[in-house]
Amino acid sequence: MSKAKKPKDNKALSPDNGLLVQELALFMDISSGELKLAMNDAGGTMRQLIQTFMTMVTDVQEIKILAEALNKKSAANTGVNEIIGACDKYLDKVQAGTVGFQFYDKLTQRLRHASKSMQRVKDLLHAPDQLNDESAWQVLKDDIHQRYNTEEDRKLYQAIIEGLSIDDALSKASKQGKKKKKDIELF
Repeated sequence: MSKAKKPKDNKALSPDNGLLVQELALFMDISSGELKLAMNDAGGTMRQLIQTFMTMVTDVQEIKILAEALNKKSAANTGVNEIIGACDKYLDKVQAGTVGFQFYDKLTQRLRHASKSMQRVKDLLHAPDQLNDESAWQVLKDDIHQRYNTEEDRKLYQAIIEGLSIDDALSKASKQGKKKKKDIELF
């Protein structure tokens, strides 16, 4: 597995290099803003989709209840059992569709985490007295690590901290994700 290259010296991170700090902070703001914009755009759509899904489930459950009541009252169960069966199949499909909502939830958490992490790095870049302070960077890394919700994210973080390339770290983390794929839940 390839290792990430470590900087040979910290001259580029010198507090005297105001342009570097200013430009890094600018690009972190742009990236963070893009992430937030994407989450806001998707958020409205997802809220509408979730509301529609919930309404559909409620409607089908009401149809099923009415069909079951009709089934109990009528001796000639013509078509009622088929309606009940169709409702059950529909509700199973809706249940399977919730995986998409769970994926979206996980995605937005990662995007929010990335945006907050970039903001924290930017804050550190604007503190010249802490720019070359290893303990300040360690506090930042520890804080970022503690905010992860999934084992997959923690594995990715740890692999990158250990010096793996992003591709190798993603491969390692995705193996963890595949093991837990069936355990997706809303956070």
